[in-house]
Formats: sequence, C-alpha cells, structure tokens
Amino acid sequence: DATPRLNFRYLLEKYEIGLALFAKVGELLLKGGLKLSGGTSVDATTIAAPSSTKNEDKARDPEMPQPRGSQRHFGMKVHIGVGSASGLVHSASITAANMQDSPQWPNLLHGQETRLHGDSACRNQKERLQTIAPNARDFTDQRA
Repeated sequence: DATPRLNFRYLLEKYEIGLALFAKVGELLLKGGLKLSGGTSVDATTIAAPSSTKNEDKARDPEMPQPRGSQRHFGMKVHIGVGSASGLVHSASITAANMQDSPQWPNLLHGQETRLHGDSACRNQKERLQTIAPNARDFTDQRA
C-alpha cells in the first residue's frame, strides 16, 4: 500500500523537511572534510507511484503523471548531481515524471565543475552546460 509513503511525502513537502535534511547532511559532510569534487555526474530516475484510483477522490494524483514513452510509469522523477570522484550526492531535485532533465541542471551543478558526466540528455547541450558550469572543460557522455 503506497498510502503511508504518499502521506510521508506530503508531510516532507508541507514542512520542507526534505530540503532541511539534505542541507544538514551536506553540512555534516563538509565538516567531516568531504568537499565537492572537480566533477559532477548528472542523471535522473523515475520513482514509481501506483496508477490506482483507489483514493478518496477516485482520481490519479495529478502530481504523479505518466512520462512519455512506451512503458506506463506513474510517479515522480529525482534528478541528482553526484561528485564524480567521491560518489556522494551533493544536489537533488524532484519533479513530475514527465519533466525533462535539462531544466534541472542549474539545480544540480555547483558551478565549479571542471568535468561533467551525463547521459544522452547532455549529448547536444554542451554550450548550455558551459554557461551553467563555466570552468568545465571535459564533458563525458556516460551512455548506459
């Protein structure tokens, strides 16, 4: 049953607890001597949600749309920025599952990258990425 998870999600959003927790973890990592590396890997994944209409309104959650494509997934999408050397997540953004990745890049890059690693969404966007991370000189396509 997804109801407890959805209720938890709504509480995190309502009181902005998720943002506060993420910021605190980042602060603790920096205090422990871990810092942002020279490179960032960006990617996104879909977080599944039930497509069921077995709720009070007998309707699908409008914040959990279906992304384009052949597979039927309902849910949200988490976009992450990960230090390429450390493997530590330094930024994250959550959107509806049908949102594209590229509008989230400014939220995922810290701007001091010397390297960027991304998937096909980054392949033809090097000029735009250069404006977000002006120090980046090495762009790697990490195709799956």
